[in-house]
Formats: sequence, structure tokens, C-alpha cells
Amino acid sequence: MGGTRPVWSAFRLRLLVKANGGQVGFLTALKIVYTGALTGAVTPLRAGGVSAEAYLLYRYALPGAQAVAVIALGACISVILLLLSVPLVLGLGAEVLHLGFTLRGVLYLASGIGILFVVAVIYSLHSPERALDQVLLRMAPGRLRRSRRYQRFSRGLGAQVDSFRNSIRMMVRMGAANIGLAFIYSICFWISGFIVIPIVLLGLGYPGLFAKALVGQMVVATILPFVPTPGSSGLGEAGFAAVFTKVAPSFLVGLLAVVWRFFDFYMSLILGGIALLAVLRDFRRGPVRETDEEPAAIDASCEPEAPGDAARKD
Repeated sequence: MGGTRPVWSAFRLRLLVKANGGQVGFLTALKIVYTGALTGAVTPLRAGGVSAEAYLLYRYALPGAQAVAVIALGACISVILLLLSVPLVLGLGAEVLHLGFTLRGVLYLASGIGILFVVAVIYSLHSPERALDQVLLRMAPGRLRRSRRYQRFSRGLGAQVDSFRNSIRMMVRMGAANIGLAFIYSICFWISGFIVIPIVLLGLGYPGLFAKALVGQMVVATILPFVPTPGSSGLGEAGFAAVFTKVAPSFLVGLLAVVWRFFDFYMSLILGGIALLAVLRDFRRGPVRETDEEPAAIDASCEPEAPGDAARKD
């Protein structure tokens, strides 16, 4: 059901971390994704979810740039599947639910944003190799350009960008079987959310509404990630009601909205709160992986000093 969706995200997370040469246990992966579900549920556009997951993955398993790459590629896979479903949703929505102009417009807008995100991830794979630190130095004012601190910052940032790009490439090249498995986990993630209301209607004695409810859930799931309010509050319920008044009898819509919000929102809060307490307990015990330092390649402070600097110190 809806509250179990992070379980499939945990399976996908472990797969992508392994492709980067790291290891993360299943329970740790669950703590990461459930905490991300909690922070995503209380922040606009669910932006806090991916940020928290990237940070926790950094603390538990991978260097910073690689952790961001894992979360970005996982989100990209989910968005690709969502985009592939949009033509089906629009077709079935127009035929079965008779969606109005406003809902169709929101679906088109959501698709456009999703396409931009996927293009950005693909561009990170095929962008020309450029020395980012040199670009930053050329753009900086003369006085800032001569600053040792700024030079260290630009070199470190350039190394992080290269690490992110290389990490994405490693995961893309992890083999067709593993890529297919990542997509299967993502499909299970979406299906476990789509199936909630159809099963509820089936239990209430409305088996004939199963297919329509499934289409309705697909419409709602496509729209929700782009609702700007924290947890999609207010607008999410309004969108759900606008869709499901075309699916179920009007006297059931309120009950269905409550059930849907419980599995989609409140269960994430409950399980995410438990996961957050477990994460905080891990942090209180000390370092949660062998080292919390970044690789030496991006540690500018370890670079040898220029001869002129050494002479000045003498």
C-alpha cells in the first residue's frame, strides 16, 4: 500500500549504491528513505525529501557528490516512468474520467517539468569535460581570483562536479540487468501507490470502479509532486476531490480522501518519525561509517603549496 512505497525505494537505493562501489544495509536504506519521506511530506514541492536522503546517504555510505548522484538518478528513473505514463493517463483520463481543461493543463505542465529534469541528468553525462575551476577563476574579479581561499574553493567544487558526473556514468554502465531491476523497483513503487483507492473501493463493494479508480490515482500521483504547498496540503485534497468526483459516488469521495491521505501522507509521517529517531540514535553513537571525510582528491587543503608561498613563510 501507499506507506510501503519507500520499501521499493530502499531496494533501488541499495542497488545504485552498490554500482558506486559502496555498501548500505537494507535497514539503513529504509531509515534513509523513510526519513526522506518525512521531510518531503512537510516541505514545499517535497524538496526536503531528496535533500535529506542525499545527506543521510553521505553520512552512512558515500562521499557527497556520489550520494547526490545516486539520489538524482533514482529520482530520474521515477520521473521517466511517470512521463511514460502521461500519454496513457491523458488518453484514459479523457475517455474514462472526462478530465477538464485545467487538469489536463496541470498534467502537461508536470510533464514539462519532468522532461527538463531528465534532460538535466542526461546532460550531466554528455556535457564536455571542462575544468570548472578554470572557468570560475576566469569569471572571478582579479582580487578574488588571486585569493588562495577562492582557488581552493573552485578546485574543490570542480572536483565535486567531476565526481558527480563520473558517478552517474558508473550507474548507467552497471549493466542492463541491474538497470532493468532499478526500473522494476520503481514500477513497484508507483503501483503500490496507485492501488490504494482501487482496493478500498473493491472492499466497499464497488468492483466495477476498480479500473476508473486506478486511472484516477495515476492522475493524482502525476500532479502531486508539483503541488507547491508542504505535503500538498489543501491543493492535494482539492485535486483528489476534483478527480474522484468523476470516479466514485459523491458520498464516498470524502471517505476516500481521508483513506488516501492516511496512506499517502500520515503513514509517511509516522514511519518517517520512527526512522528519524533511529537516525538520530545512530548519530549520537558516533561516526556511522568508517570516515566522514571526502576523498583526498577534492581536499584542497592537502595540496602542496606553491614555491612562492613556502618562501614567504620562511
